[in-house]
Amino acid sequence: MYKVGDTVQIKSLEWYEKEKNENDFVDIPYKFIPPMSKFCGKKAKIIKRDFNDTTQTYQISVDEETNSFIWTDKMFDNLKIERKIKLKKLKNND
Repeated sequence: MYKVGDTVQIKSLEWYEKEKNENDFVDIPYKFIPPMSKFCGKKAKIIKRDFNDTTQTYQISVDEETNSFIWTDKMFDNLKIERKIKLKKLKNND
């Protein structure tokens, strides 16, 4: 689960091409739809989080531009490691 302000990386275009169904969607449980693929591989910032049904969802900003898609954890590569590294660097600079 990510927090507002976290940096995430959207899964790669290769992932999307491999996982999409005959309708070009990846259903995980919200749909990763073709227009979202333009963000594949990019880093984004979590700007809002919600809990819809049984799934944590997010709104993100890519290159300072907000979009209206619904994003879920499974649409991101795991960058919690990056957050930990960033926190460690901050602690070491004190």
